[in-house]
Amino acid sequence: MTRLLVSVRDAAEALAAFAAGADLIDVKEPFNGALGAASLPIIETVVAALPPSAATSAVAGDHDDADALVAAARAVAGTGVSFTKVGLGATLARPGAVARIGRALAGSGRLVAVLFADEQLDPGLAPHFARAGFAGAMIDTRSKTGGR
Repeated sequence: MTRLLVSVRDAAEALAAFAAGADLIDVKEPFNGALGAASLPIIETVVAALPPSAATSAVAGDHDDADALVAAARAVAGTGVSFTKVGLGATLARPGAVARIGRALAGSGRLVAVLFADEQLDPGLAPHFARAGFAGAMIDTRSKTGGR
């Protein structure tokens, strides 16, 4: 099955993407780094503008500190998005950190781990995400310079 994710910066873009048939509306701000975390008010505005049936996601950031990442993820989950994306750089993309973050965010909605292809990836992390309660995982790039 093919599904369409559209990244948007505000409610107007979200409504246009939804009307065009997007399956997942991903709120992001490309000027805010690799994952482009949008502000909480923007995320809330997008979620409020869309029908409750619309699937939405937003990133909590890619902090190197687990406590900061957990706090940011709780705040993003509180906006009502369907999925909260949690950026796990090399420091946190380890089984122990994944378990700790999962425990801390239990009950905070559906989480998606985001790993970076341009960092050392542990190919054995997938089962750790599942055990920690993550709904999924994705791979992105931290550096947007067009390299490989």
